[in-house]
Amino acid sequence: MATHPARFSMIGKVVQSLLQQTAQIHQLLIHINNSAVPPTLPYDSRIKVHYSSASHDLTDIGKFKMAATVESGVVATVDDDIIYPKNYIQRLTGAILSYEGRAVVGYHGAILPRESIQSWSEYLRKRSVYWFRDGLKEDQAVHVLGTGTMAYHTDLINFDWKSFDYGRMADLHVAVEAQKKGIPMIALSRPDDWIKSIAQTKKVYRQSIWRTAQKDSTLQKQMIEVVNRVNQWEEPDQI
Repeated sequence: MATHPARFSMIGKVVQSLLQQTAQIHQLLIHINNSAVPPTLPYDSRIKVHYSSASHDLTDIGKFKMAATVESGVVATVDDDIIYPKNYIQRLTGAILSYEGRAVVGYHGAILPRESIQSWSEYLRKRSVYWFRDGLKEDQAVHVLGTGTMAYHTDLINFDWKSFDYGRMADLHVAVEAQKKGIPMIALSRPDDWIKSIAQTKKVYRQSIWRTAQKDSTLQKQMIEVVNRVNQWEEPDQI
C-alpha cells in the first residue's frame, strides 16, 4: 500500500479489513509519502511502515517499492481507500492457483485499443473498463489491472518499480511491463458491490489520482506516452 497524510483519516479502516482476512496475511507493507509522522494504525506485528519526504514522493509507485522486498509468495497490492471483504485474499490466492501462477489477477481492469492513442479524449473513449464495484459474471482477460485490487506470485514477476519514470500511474507502468513480458492479466468475476470504496470528503477526492488526471494536461500526456510504449497491444486472451 502507498498512502499520504490526506488519507490518514481512513487508512485505519482499510488496514483493519486486511488484518481480519479469513486467509491470514503474513505482512502488510505500507509506504507513506510526504510524512514522517505515522497515521493511527492498529497494533499488529505484521505491519511494516516506510516513510518518504516530500522531496522523495513516490506517489503510487511506493506500493511497488514495498512489494519488491517480498522474496517469495503471493503479493496483493492494495489501495488506501477501499474496504476489502473478509474473503478477499482467499479469493485472490485461489484465483492465482486456478491459473497455475501464470497470470496477474485483480478486480478492476481495462481493455485498451490496439493502435496508438493520440489524445486524452481518445483514451477515455476507446478503452473498456470493468469497475471493481460492478459485478462481473466471468473472468475477463484485460490489458490493465488496477493496482489497488491486484495480486501475483513472485515466481511469475517482480515489477521493476525503479523503471516507473512517472508517478501517479502505476497501473499503466505495470500493464506495459506485463504486456512486454507476455504475462496475462485477468479481471476476476465477482458480484456487484463486493468491494467497497470508503466515502471521501470533496477535498480528499480532489487529490485522488483519477480526479487529478481529469484536469492535469501534463499528467494526461504522460499517461498516453506510457500507454504508447507498447507499439500494438495484443488481443487479451484467457489462459
